Amino acid sequence: MHALVPRLSQLEEFLCGPPQMLLPRIRAAALRRLLQDWASRGRDGHPPGHLPGRADFQPESLRYILGNLILWQTGADPRTATCRLFGANLVFERGFDLTGRAVTDHPQPAIGELTAFGLERIVAERLPVLTRGRYPGPDNTVAEIETVCLPLAADGQSIDMVLQGQINRSLRPGDSATPPTRLDTACDEPAILLPRIGDARLAQLLRDWDGWRGRRRLPSRDSFRPEDLRYILGSLFLFDIEPGTPDWPAPRFRYRVFGSAVAESRGFDLTGRRIDEHPDIAFAARAQQAYAAAASARRPLWALADGVSPDGLVARFEALILPLARDGETPDMMLAAQVMASPVS
Repeated sequence: MHALVPRLSQLEEFLCGPPQMLLPRIRAAALRRLLQDWASRGRDGHPPGHLPGRADFQPESLRYILGNLILWQTGADPRTATCRLFGANLVFERGFDLTGRAVTDHPQPAIGELTAFGLERIVAERLPVLTRGRYPGPDNTVAEIETVCLPLAADGQSIDMVLQGQINRSLRPGDSATPPTRLDTACDEPAILLPRIGDARLAQLLRDWDGWRGRRRLPSRDSFRPEDLRYILGSLFLFDIEPGTPDWPAPRFRYRVFGSAVAESRGFDLTGRRIDEHPDIAFAARAQQAYAAAASARRPLWALADGVSPDGLVARFEALILPLARDGETPDMMLAAQVMASPVS
């Protein structure tokens, strides 16, 4: 995964997660309906974890998106998946037909590689994937491509196919369907950061962190108790810092605590997993950089960013990252908190 991330700079979304997490992020109505259809077929009359199969979808039930569907036959290695159906609308728009061809034979290698990567995630996680990105098109246009990929299993358990809906939209220069974005960050001492913090709970957390360290450069995990942080407990994250390896030289951050309020609102819990395993790849890359910066500087890091709230509204989020060190000097854990600051008009 990691070698591919820098090559996906044109992606606006890459999310792997349950339907309730993906639905608010999907722009195309036909793709939202496809995801809802898939979820109902997998849920109705079946135990948890059951996946719908190809036989659960009759062509006439998918007329609203049939021309924009792709069906992949997967095997032991999803990167060798074969295309069994390439919708008529896509053939017309793209000028080629993938039916009968392997994903590695895609005439646009970047999209083929992204598709193969998405298929790997689907098979590994057994969850849908949403992607949206922009790619150069003819006549000075840009193609915005949004896809939803859904795992299928004939026996309800072993994935043997992936159903992909794809909606293409041609944008002229200046066109935008992207909500307003903002990302402000600062890494400094508490006295410098406090005037920038808008949320009273985050300001209190920073003051507490400053008090815990006393005359040391950094406080340790033993400097505070969970009950001391009741005012923000559901929005807290606690990470173990893992040293770099030859394949990944930078330190990595593993969730020891994933805030209960965040887990409930987002529909997933990453306790025990690393930041780079977050279902939102774009967020994972930004978060990895922010945590590494705070650990390297041995200072708090504050961030204000635009995102999408659980109810699908564009919202502003404020976050604080605080390094911890058993010896008072070398970070071995990170404490962080994230809150929704305000809606964005």
